[in-house]
Amino acid sequence: MCLKRNWLTLSQNTKPLNEHPELPVKFSDVNVPTARIQSLLINATRGQDPVSVVLNGVIHLVFTKEMLRTSSGLGLCPRGNSDTQKPLDPLRVIAIKERET
Repeated sequence: MCLKRNWLTLSQNTKPLNEHPELPVKFSDVNVPTARIQSLLINATRGQDPVSVVLNGVIHLVFTKEMLRTSSGLGLCPRGNSDTQKPLDPLRVIAIKERET
């Protein structure tokens, strides 16, 4: 029961990674926990390479470890078994790229 309550609390405290001014629904499916984003930004200011810390952190917030492990990355170079290794969700990749620019 406690785990379920924590999951519900976490799911209610999310927001889109990017809020596109012209197309507000463009990245509405790419939600991240608000507290984790704030924590990530605070930790980035303490490191020597804040851009790298934020980029790696955002990637792990948007994609699960399982998604990253079983994907073929961006799908640009075919490797391994292409039937089981699908590229990462392009909408999520674009959301990360636009967040970092």
